[in-house]
Amino acid sequence: MGSSEYETIRETEKQYSQIDLSTRVQLLFQLSLDRTAEAEVSRITVCNIRGCL
Repeated sequence: MGSSEYETIRETEKQYSQIDLSTRVQLLFQLSLDRTAEAEVSRITVCNIRGCL
């Protein structure tokens, strides 16, 4: 992974951490129900929801 990718991921994680918990869970839940999302995205989303609860 290049340094620009690392910086992008770091900035995204920083922004994500600033979202309040209830909104974060709602967004993750909606993504988990998205039928167009790749299976890997759905699995990661479910793991993130579990981590929030």
